[in-house]
Amino acid sequence: MVLYKFLLLTLIAAAVLVSGCTRYTGDVQNTPMDIEIGPRDHPEIPEIVAEQARNISKETNATKKRQEAQTPASAHNLSEKKDATRESQVNVPACEPTVKTCPDGSVSECLNFYLPDKQKCSACEPECRQKVQQKQQEHASETETATVQETRCDIKCGPCQVPDNGTCACVPILFCDGNGICEETDPPGSADCPDCDDADPCTEDRYSFATNECVHLNTCQNSSGTIRITEIFYDAIGSDKGREWIEIENAGPDTDISQWRLLEGGVQHLIKDAGLGTLVKNGEKAIIADNATLFLIEHPLFEGLVLDSSFTLNNKKGDSISLLDGKDGNVADSVTYSDECEAGFSLELKNSAWACSETEGGTPGL
Repeated sequence: MVLYKFLLLTLIAAAVLVSGCTRYTGDVQNTPMDIEIGPRDHPEIPEIVAEQARNISKETNATKKRQEAQTPASAHNLSEKKDATRESQVNVPACEPTVKTCPDGSVSECLNFYLPDKQKCSACEPECRQKVQQKQQEHASETETATVQETRCDIKCGPCQVPDNGTCACVPILFCDGNGICEETDPPGSADCPDCDDADPCTEDRYSFATNECVHLNTCQNSSGTIRITEIFYDAIGSDKGREWIEIENAGPDTDISQWRLLEGGVQHLIKDAGLGTLVKNGEKAIIADNATLFLIEHPLFEGLVLDSSFTLNNKKGDSISLLDGKDGNVADSVTYSDECEAGFSLELKNSAWACSETEGGTPGL
């Protein structure tokens, strides 16, 4: 800016001088030696130039003083920072590592670093967890081995037994003939199974693995009538389809009636397992139903044996029902009835006499 003002003033002075010269150009030929340029005709020019020069000098000096006032402080600060950095680099202390003796006796260490902002070394903590865990696992393995050795019993077991070190007793091996447990894999006559022979020629004697007891199935003709018909539900309220049933009672030995037949209307109907088996035990009442599932829905309190079959009982003029102890077998029991009960009531045997039930829906199992 100062240089710009100086140049501007110089140009102004030059212009004034040129202007003075042009005033005397007409007299150059006559009086060339008497020409005086500028100051004589413009006496104020030297004073103006001098004043402007003084102002420029003052501004220049002021600018230098401001620069001198600012430059030493910034240079001083920069110098101090450089000196501090150089001093910190020279005086950084060496940090010693942290050494620690772990619980397993091993020595672990970690490296520390100088922290300039805190002007001290870091304090790291050596890690011992992996070594401790390894030692614990080794100790647990040694303890387990020692425990097994301490609890091992010096006992001798049979061919179907193994020693139990926890109880120091012999434990039987399953599915091994001679272990004292009656199993399906045992051969006939195995000492592990009880003798179920009841010396009755009319029974098939065997062991039930489901109930763990002997059962005796009747194989002879049931001419004595130990299984008999005790109740007939032939007329339901509304549709009879799938809702008819017959109750039987076994007064003799346990009998499997899977091969028996129900004779009705001249047709022999199969008696089938409905999921509970076909063995009618002594003193038990069972139901032969036209639809076992529907019977259980309508009689949810019944807890006895339910057998499935397929038949249609006559409602209007009565019918004749017979139990056969096999296909084309002997008649175990036979009942002929007439339509004498109201719809919804059964015909039941009470005190050796047939009568209509007093309860709607019949009394199965009672």
